[in-house]
Amino acid sequence: MAKYKRYSRLRTPLSPRALSHTQRSVFLGLAAIGFVTSLYLTYIHHRVGLDPKWASICAISPALNCDTVVASPYGSLLGAPLSAYAAWFYAVVVALALRRSRPHRHLPRSPALLLLLGGTLAVAFSVVLAFVSAAWIGSICLLCGVLYLVNLGVALVAWLALRATGEHVRTALRAELLSARRRPVSAAVLSTFSLAFLAAIPWAYLRQPSQPASACKLLADPSFAPPVSLVIYSDFQCPHCRTLDRSLRPLRGITGLRIVARQYPLDSACNSQVKRSRHPGACLQARAAICAAAQERYDDLSDRLFDEQAADVAAVVALARSLGLDKARFESCLWSEQTTDELSAHIREAIAAGARGTPTVLINGKRHAGGFGPEELACLEQAANRASTPSNSSRRTRRRRPWYTFTGPLLPRWDA
Repeated sequence: MAKYKRYSRLRTPLSPRALSHTQRSVFLGLAAIGFVTSLYLTYIHHRVGLDPKWASICAISPALNCDTVVASPYGSLLGAPLSAYAAWFYAVVVALALRRSRPHRHLPRSPALLLLLGGTLAVAFSVVLAFVSAAWIGSICLLCGVLYLVNLGVALVAWLALRATGEHVRTALRAELLSARRRPVSAAVLSTFSLAFLAAIPWAYLRQPSQPASACKLLADPSFAPPVSLVIYSDFQCPHCRTLDRSLRPLRGITGLRIVARQYPLDSACNSQVKRSRHPGACLQARAAICAAAQERYDDLSDRLFDEQAADVAAVVALARSLGLDKARFESCLWSEQTTDELSAHIREAIAAGARGTPTVLINGKRHAGGFGPEELACLEQAANRASTPSNSSRRTRRRRPWYTFTGPLLPRWDA
């Protein structure tokens, strides 16, 4: 009892502080609105990545467009849409609202306090996102505005619920911490369970549906002529393209693997298949990659573009200079007619190959939409190693070539 002595001056007992029936109903209603809206925004994020021609009911105009906001680089965190994290938050709100008091088991002690803390953080995050949407993206998402109002409602109702108990926020927080210390196992289990679901969101969203029957079966077929050919149509602002690029980087040195990079920016500035710019600046990034290929530095610049997301002229030029590219030649190439023609050829080739979104991959000439799961990456590495086995002896005496070369001044392709 001595270690709890310093809490003896608390004005309120450590008994549970349950929500009233009315308060619980309001929280559940707000959470239901937020959860359904979040799921629809997550669906929008998924669809615009698969089909650039698709438009949601919220795509009203360039200034009022949920598709532009959700599909922008600011609409994702760790590769998963922010709306997926919002859905997790509203699920937590439901769990806290349904929490009933029991004398022998009262963690959390005050659901209103936790809802107030979570709602306050959600409101602060909403203010930041609203500013980014208006100032940087240049488009407003009406459905996102619904979530902002829901977050404000959760914080306000939680504050009123906590005030109804007669407790001060600081006092309630100290009592909550004391309750957690008296039940460390229960507190650890609840915290771990909730955070595990939060951490699983980016993993679950980025995990592509496994297609071993198509990709792995094709790569395991001994009838195909080596080496393995991989043609990739991608967008530098696409989170799945970034994940695929990072997964393939360790495989570039395998001689049995031919990687052909193609540009398919989801930006209406250069891609007529895109009704509205999903990724503003993606056309500039595609031009920069083509110009880096002209100086035989495509892989270096493409990796940096994926990692750093430079999307304006100054940032792209500075990135090229940091890699040692000729600045004058790079800037001249960036807006040249030859680069425009090359980018248009990439886009036409992607359309002819049936690309509706990014990444679209052709494995030995056969289309595979989306990224690669762990099984497919393993199959790809095994097939590439198998194809390179006959030439192992020659590789020791032959000068190592880059993983790409050019058939023209700007066209990256494998040199057999």
